[in-house]
Amino acid sequence: MKWILILLLLGSAASAKADGPAPQSVLAPISITGWAKVGDLRVAGSVTRATLAAGQVQSARVSVKATTARSGLIVGIKYLDPKGRSLLEKATPAVDFAAGQRKEFRLDFGLRGDAPAGTYSVVLSVWASKYASTLVYYPRLATY
Repeated sequence: MKWILILLLLGSAASAKADGPAPQSVLAPISITGWAKVGDLRVAGSVTRATLAAGQVQSARVSVKATTARSGLIVGIKYLDPKGRSLLEKATPAVDFAAGQRKEFRLDFGLRGDAPAGTYSVVLSVWASKYASTLVYYPRLATY
C-alpha cells in the first residue's frame, strides 16, 4: 500500500485532464512511502482511486500517531474544487492520544456528474486543542 505523506500542507502533484466523457480527472498522488514526522506527530495518508469519473467516490484515509501523549487534537480532511473552493470538509471533535497511539480517519467524496474538469485536491490539517495552533497542514495530500 502506498502512503502519501506530506509534511505541513500537502505537496503538489501533477494532474491530467481527461479527453471526452471518461474520467473527468486523474488522481496523481504524491508517491512517498512511510510516515511524515512533524514534531511528536507522525502522519500518513492515502486515497483509494487513481482515477475518478463522475458519480464515483474517492476515499481519503489519514493515519495520525502521537509519539507522546496528546489531548484535544483536531484532524481535518477537506476536498477542494479546481478553483480552490471547499466542496466537503470534516474535522473531528477533540481527539486524545496515548503515547505511541495511532488513529485512523476517513472522508469520502462523490464527484457529481456536472463537476467541471480540472485538478481537485485533498487537504489534511491537524490542529492543537481548540484550534490553538496548526500542527500539520498539507494543502495537496493528493490531486485528481
